[in-house]
Amino acid sequence: MANNIIFSITTIVVYFILVHILIEFLMKYLWECIGKKRVPDRLTATLGFIDRLIYALSLALRAYTFIGIWLAVKVASRLVGYTSIAGEDKIKEEGERRNVYLIGNIFSLILGLGGGLLIKLLFDIQINNFLEFLK
Repeated sequence: MANNIIFSITTIVVYFILVHILIEFLMKYLWECIGKKRVPDRLTATLGFIDRLIYALSLALRAYTFIGIWLAVKVASRLVGYTSIAGEDKIKEEGERRNVYLIGNIFSLILGLGGGLLIKLLFDIQINNFLEFLK
């Protein structure tokens, strides 16, 4: 039984590490597509990792409204920066940056929810194993 719990925890940790690496490569590729050489920002990457954990845990704990609240907070914080854009060139550049941001967020959301489904699946298996053990 303890081996199953260790396996489940290891599986979840490996999943989130692999997803984090995948998103890092995706974001690097997207920035190169719009002609920007961007050094990976540790703070942004860490926030993305936390985002995925929030999505996964919210799904696993059935706190679905928290996902919506978190997305609303993210949108509101980004809108503050976009209200002071001036000039047509700046608008095009900000539009490209916004698209990269949105694509990254979509992948982060999808893969975070995938992590939540993985947690739910492994948790359900652990519960079933525990119930079988009690019989």
